[in-house]
Amino acid sequence: MFNFYKNTKTDYEKALFAMYAGIRSIIGNKDFAETTGNMIKCRMFGAKNQAELELILNDKKVKSAYKQYTTDYHYKKMLKELVVRGFLMSEIGYNKRTYVSCKMDMKGLEDAIVEHIKHKSLNFKVKQLENSRLKAINSIKRRLNKSPS
Repeated sequence: MFNFYKNTKTDYEKALFAMYAGIRSIIGNKDFAETTGNMIKCRMFGAKNQAELELILNDKKVKSAYKQYTTDYHYKKMLKELVVRGFLMSEIGYNKRTYVSCKMDMKGLEDAIVEHIKHKSLNFKVKQLENSRLKAINSIKRRLNKSPS
């Protein structure tokens, strides 16, 4: 990172660093983050959402950079390069989402994604509710059998 900091940078390298800063702002202190390409592009240009990005893009220089570096080709190339250069440890695109991590390797991120998706699924929540309901029913039965009637 210091090597990157000390040397003069091309516009591409500046855009690469802006993407890294945007991704770091999404991840925060978490091990990984689930996001979208559009959100990464918003954060890359300092916006917290699409509406704010529209205001920022009123500047012609910013709009020119946005058009150049947010094409699908550049977006994917820059994400891969951030991993190769060691700024990100892993990045996986799955189901219209981008999962990124600065702490987990590919296998760790893969496992975290599976757990994350399982916990978000309606099936998982229904099973948790059924288990809670069964525990409550069993507890009621035990408590009624213990008390003298």
